[in-house]
This record gives sequence, C-alpha cells and structure tokens, in this order.
Amino acid sequence: MVWLNYRALQAEYDQLRRALGEQTEPARCEDSTTVAGAQTNGDVDMAGDVRQLRQHKGRLETRMRVLEEHNEQLDSQLRRLRQLLHDSQQVCYCLVTCNTEIIERTERAGLP
Repeated sequence: MVWLNYRALQAEYDQLRRALGEQTEPARCEDSTTVAGAQTNGDVDMAGDVRQLRQHKGRLETRMRVLEEHNEQLDSQLRRLRQLLHDSQQVCYCLVTCNTEIIERTERAGLP
C-alpha cells in the first residue's frame, strides 16, 4: 500500500518536473531572438513555479518519511504478532501432548 502511494507521489512529482521543463523554454520571435518582456515575465512566473515546486517537494518528502516510519512500525507489530502466534502454537502443542500422555496413562492404568 505504501509502495503504491510512493509510486503515485513519484509520478506526480515527475509530471510537475516535466511541466516545469516545458515552461522554461523562453518565448521566441520568428527570427529566433528572445522577447525580452516575455522572458522577464516568464522568469518571474518560473521563479514562483520553482518555489511552489520546492515547497511541494518538501511536503512530499516529509510525507514519505512519515509513511516510511509508519511502515516500519507496522512491520515491527507484524513481527511481534507472528512471534506471539508461533509461541502460542508451541504452548498448544505442549498442552495437547501432555493431555494425550495423561489420557494414555489413565487408560493403561484402567482408571475411568
């Protein structure tokens, strides 16, 4: 489940990076010269986009750390539960074995 969330977040991050990459190409006139006004406005817009992307990236990285920590906690709980289950199965096996031996001894002794 966490891996799917990571994949979705990574895909969104990649998509935003591609969108930013497309926006970084400055506007050009027919003679291939850069339009100064468009470049200045574009730079301002791009700087704002870069700032937003960095903030979003920071939030995503923080979320990933939280999810990774939560995943580690869940893994730890699962290991403990498996150990408890294993231990309880061993106890049950011992009880069944002991009860079987008692019943067999009782039957051999002819006690009801």
